[in-house]
Amino acid sequence: GKDWIEDNNADVHEVAELTYSKATRNAIRVVLAAPEGSAIESARDLAGKRIATEYVRLTERYLNTHGVRDASVEFSWGACEVKVPVLADAIVVNTETGSSLRAHNLRIVDTLLTSTTRLVANHRAWGDPEKRAK
Repeated sequence: GKDWIEDNNADVHEVAELTYSKATRNAIRVVLAAPEGSAIESARDLAGKRIATEYVRLTERYLNTHGVRDASVEFSWGACEVKVPVLADAIVVNTETGSSLRAHNLRIVDTLLTSTTRLVANHRAWGDPEKRAK
């Protein structure tokens, strides 16, 4: 999806946007989430904090955009929600309905990006009429 293209800074030709997801026809959102009642209200509040995510590069760029240079962004294999607050102060995850975040007593602080599934191709292959016809 667009989220992985952005996180990996992938140089691909986007052939088509496919608007579907697991539960709805809505796009997913990649969000910054923090525990209910925490002092984290914006990206600036992440200075010196630990953030768990599968989107390391996207999160680092987001933090840099907001002037946060001293947060610790740690790669997490799935289920980031369970890592807060013991292993991480906040998370960056994708959400479609927000139900998992609410179930773990987390709230959305900010949306980093909105994403849909994408059909992609290598630029060179897309430019080759024979390969494109396949």
